[in-house]
Formats: sequence, structure tokens, C-alpha cells
Amino acid sequence: MPAFSADPPPNNTKTHFGAKSNENPTRQSIAASVPSKFRKKAERRYKARLLKRTHKICEAALIDDHITLAEDDRTDLAKANKADAKRISADRGHSITTSASGASFIQRTKNAGQAVRATAKRALQQLWRHKPHVRFAPKAQMRHFQSCQKAIMVTYDSGADGHYISETDRAKANLPILRKSTKRVGVANGNTSHGHHVTALPIPSLSKAAT
Repeated sequence: MPAFSADPPPNNTKTHFGAKSNENPTRQSIAASVPSKFRKKAERRYKARLLKRTHKICEAALIDDHITLAEDDRTDLAKANKADAKRISADRGHSITTSASGASFIQRTKNAGQAVRATAKRALQQLWRHKPHVRFAPKAQMRHFQSCQKAIMVTYDSGADGHYISETDRAKANLPILRKSTKRVGVANGNTSHGHHVTALPIPSLSKAAT
């Protein structure tokens, strides 16, 4: 840039140690304040690059404006053409009104059959309690924590064969150590994690086998 362009060193400014320069200091200050040809050339090049960059930006903005105007004109022409096949298809779809009578008799029959099958399936699951299956509680359960306590975040995995907790979270939740564990679990990265202790979850609604 012009502000950082240095003038080339003059040819007649070499002085030896202990020698005095014969030039007038006033003349030297006046010569230093006058820009050299090198500085003027650098300034002209910088201004030319800046003007070229500004011109490109203005051209790009002008082209974008013209493209937007052309797209708006084409959209207005397409909307005004009522004989267009796409316009006719869209108007026909908008004119179709759905009946407010609800589902048909066939659909209501299918819904009733599905409801009966779901009820029978739930009844059989209640009879075969030894078979593992997913059940939902009739009421939502909520656990309240004190402001001084920190909640432990858990991850639900329907494919896991048990509940696993780190030693840090076990100590934070004050869970007891029942016995040593020989459990080995394969994790997502391909490694195998070894269990150290067996504990119990503080959920009274779960059985001993589930905790």
C-alpha cells in the first residue's frame, strides 16, 4: 500500500564514521517530504486495483438485480396465463373439497378391528407376565431433586441387556455396592468394558431382577 511503500535509498547519502555531511538539513527535509517516483507508482497501482475491485462488486450486484427482475417477470407471466397446464392442474386441486362426514364405513370397520386386536394383545400380555415386553405406566412418574443436588443424565437403549452406570455417577447418587461384578459388555467402538461392582437402582417400582 502507499502508506507502507518505502522510497529507494539515495545514492549520495553514504557517510563514513566521523565524517560530516555537506548537505543542508533543510534541503534534506524538503526532499523527504516530496514523494518519489517509486511511491507515486505504487500509489497509482493500488488505486487501480481498488477501482477494479469496486467495479467488479458493482457489476455483480447489478447482474443479481437484473436476474431477480427477470424471474419476477416470468413468475407474473406464468400466473397470468390461465391456459397453462400446470395452472389448470393447480386450480383443479384447489377446487376439490374434502367431505366433512369423516371416515367411510370400510375405514371405520378396519379401525374397529385394529382396536379389538390391540385389546386382545394387551390382555394376553397381562396373562404371560414372564415373557419380556414393553409396558407403559398408567401415570407419568416425576422425580424431584433438591437445588443442591445434580441430576444424573441417563441414556435409554432398548437393545441393552441391563443397566450400566459409571463409578462416578454411582458415588454421586449414593448407590450401594452389593458385590463385585464379572460383567463384560461390548461397546460401540469395538472394545470391551469390564464391570467392577453391582449396585441397585433407586426405583421402587422395579423388581430386583430389573435393577
